[in-house]
Amino acid sequence: MIWSQSFARIAWIAGVFSLILGGLLVYNSVRLYRGPGNGKVRLAEARELAPLKSALREDPKNDALKQQIRELDRELRLDYFRREQLASRAGWTLLGSAIVFITALQLAAGLRKPVVRIPNITTRRENPVKTAALAAKTVAGTTLALAGLATALFWETNNQWQGGLATSTKNPGTPAATAPANDPAWFPTDEEIAKNWPRFRGPDGSGITKLTDLPETWDAPSGKNLLWKTAIPLPGENSPIVWGDRVFLTGASNKAREVYCFDAKTGSMLWKEPVSIPQSTRAEPPEVMEDTGFAAPTAATDGRRVFAIFANGDIAGFSTDGKRLWARSLGTPENMYGHATSLTLWRNRVIVVLDQGGAKDAKSKIMALDSNTGEPVWTTPRPVPNSWVSPILIKHDGREQIVTSADPWVIAYDPATGKELWKAKCMKGDVAASPAYANGLVYVASDQSCIAAIKPDGTGDVTDSHIAWQNDEKGLPDTCSLLCDGPRVYTSIYGVFHAFDALTGKHLWAHDANAKSQASPALVNGRIHLLTTDGIEIIGEAGAEGFKETGRATLGEGTGATPAYAPGRIYLRGKKHLFCIGKKDGN
Repeated sequence: MIWSQSFARIAWIAGVFSLILGGLLVYNSVRLYRGPGNGKVRLAEARELAPLKSALREDPKNDALKQQIRELDRELRLDYFRREQLASRAGWTLLGSAIVFITALQLAAGLRKPVVRIPNITTRRENPVKTAALAAKTVAGTTLALAGLATALFWETNNQWQGGLATSTKNPGTPAATAPANDPAWFPTDEEIAKNWPRFRGPDGSGITKLTDLPETWDAPSGKNLLWKTAIPLPGENSPIVWGDRVFLTGASNKAREVYCFDAKTGSMLWKEPVSIPQSTRAEPPEVMEDTGFAAPTAATDGRRVFAIFANGDIAGFSTDGKRLWARSLGTPENMYGHATSLTLWRNRVIVVLDQGGAKDAKSKIMALDSNTGEPVWTTPRPVPNSWVSPILIKHDGREQIVTSADPWVIAYDPATGKELWKAKCMKGDVAASPAYANGLVYVASDQSCIAAIKPDGTGDVTDSHIAWQNDEKGLPDTCSLLCDGPRVYTSIYGVFHAFDALTGKHLWAHDANAKSQASPALVNGRIHLLTTDGIEIIGEAGAEGFKETGRATLGEGTGATPAYAPGRIYLRGKKHLFCIGKKDGN
């Protein structure tokens, strides 16, 4: 009877604890998300910012007000992440207390049942005083354990995040070298990103570099302006990315997937790490085209971590020194050519576009993963079939947007919430060319539809109101992404350059380079560079009247990847090697 009463008390204590903790979780969820219906609004967009943003619109040059908004935004986001982590930890604690409650309740009920004693059998008599004392200690111990667990839960979370808040809010986007190691809200500054080549086609996905110290001629087979070349263990069509003194690539076969890190100065391989997930290792590898392969998507890095995705839907995050931080399987995408969409980053989020199946299958989606854990932050369904377009991030009139393109919709999303901002119906067929942004316009194209310019300041379906121009005449790209130098938009299809007036869409000229290219064109020091599948870099000047070829450079092996650029150096991926090109002897 003593033990029955003791377990009943434990059940009561655990039940009260569970109710209190559940109430706190509900309160935390209300604080975590605000907004009516399914329009959830994160704390980073809470109403505290509204009057400040309104004041900034009236006084856009007020630097003090801008800094105040940055600090408040940072503080709100840190509070959001703290509460998000607190909810996760509290959820597990609630599960544990619920188990204690149910177990204690069952024991109390079981011990209340009458004990059947068999006559003439000697039984050991328990000392009721000692039994009561032991039972009381058990109750007290359970109470202290639950109290200690609750204290540790809230103290650790508060302590950790308050420390991060105190050291981080004064300098949003703290550099990786000085950011607190336990600050999950860290992300690099715009200035740091601009100095590197952290994703497909560079910092903003435009394929434009402002560097002026890059060589314009080389011949890798003879060694002219070749600084080094290094063998790549596994094949891949993805492009190199660069941050500081490190170059990252991925490679894969139907059985293996790997991430590589090379020393940018010497070409030596610093590390290679496999991406092996039991779920996908047991699954059948996807069917892919030879031109796509198993490692077509380009990786992305924030200077502290590097992220990679493969054709089978495996995605992983590593520290830049090769430590695996997380890995997960998104499931094998239903994609007729193989998944080829590259990753991009927004703050401390990894943006994944996973278009697959047909439009009516409702399998396509865009999602943001926490860069620290790989856990989904938000997921938004996409009403499109499989596509191969890498998204771009733009900021138009202060509004940040993820812009995607597929059949039939060009869609922009809020990177903070995944909410659809606007969409325009103008694409069709197999869409693979990534968009470009310039002149306050988003440029998109597909070889089976048109090239179009869209004003990105609308809301909802803007098909009839915000398409500035469309042209389905000629020069529509198959795989190569768009390039805009301001006055003109350039496309490349099967080695033929086309130029369009960026403001009117008028087709200006075409230039046959007599070469096939799978890589996207780049703008380097005012000149267009295009790497052909034979490993020839075509370099030329483009104007209103036409294209003037100024030179060709030789890699020495075939390639389908787009180059990466860093001060004084160009990194190119061939079929078997990674090449570093730099000026020698003043060339």
